[in-house]
Amino acid sequence: MIRLLFIPFLAILMFSCQSDSKEVDPLFYQISVADSARCMNEILGEIREQAKENQKRQDEFDGVHMIYCFMPRDHMRIKIDDAGKIMIDNLDSFNVTECIVGHFLFNRNLTEEETAVAAMDPKYPGFSFPFYNNFGLEEIQRRIKETQNQADEIKSVDGADPVLVEYYASKVDVWKLKLRSLELIGGKTLDQISPQAIVSVEYKVASEKSEEVLNEVALAYYQMRNYECIRYFNETYISLYDRASRRKRKRDLDKLDALVALHPASILDHDRSKSPPPIELQAPLPPKYR
Repeated sequence: MIRLLFIPFLAILMFSCQSDSKEVDPLFYQISVADSARCMNEILGEIREQAKENQKRQDEFDGVHMIYCFMPRDHMRIKIDDAGKIMIDNLDSFNVTECIVGHFLFNRNLTEEETAVAAMDPKYPGFSFPFYNNFGLEEIQRRIKETQNQADEIKSVDGADPVLVEYYASKVDVWKLKLRSLELIGGKTLDQISPQAIVSVEYKVASEKSEEVLNEVALAYYQMRNYECIRYFNETYISLYDRASRRKRKRDLDKLDALVALHPASILDHDRSKSPPPIELQAPLPPKYR
């Protein structure tokens, strides 16, 4: 099924026009090529904005001068050198999107039990790739209660930092979103990628090349959400996004929120002329890219 993610872009658009959802109206309209192109531009732009907001929130909490440090398995590092050459974890690459998707989805289909075993086994082929959290209903409800108590305690402190108050309040919202997402997709668990999984893009000066790479990273997040959308809702992400944009139906908008929760846009846009680079860490690629 993962192979669907790597079909040519035109084929994705054609599939969007042909696919149908069990949840949609009987007279569901077909998406034109023009609408598909428009939606894709909007989706990539929205993913970029989500990533900026996530990064801004983290910077405000941790401090602007924080040196970002990540677990090797969770960090996909992309570097653009002065000549515009792209390196992914110090390996030459010609397809940024495919490398990211292959890296982040490697352990996607492991069960909770399989994940627990694989994460402790260095000989497991996917040991160096991000794992997924399998949140059940009881755990999510417990986390909501715990984070709400934390948020209330912080808020009750005299002179509490507003940024800190907002940060803990946002943690409550995140867990409530997980609950809505689990209810919407059904099943026993919400399978969500590690919250530490991130793509960092490093370059010295913003350019057309850095914009191109950042869009390719955004496309990878689209592909991963598209995979989940087909899996859970039997339609492509672009079809769902287009219908939600046109009709504003709560159920469609909730579906989009659920897909964002499964693969939040975690992109560290790192212009090295403005701040120090993240700590040097290597995240091995799947065997195909070694």
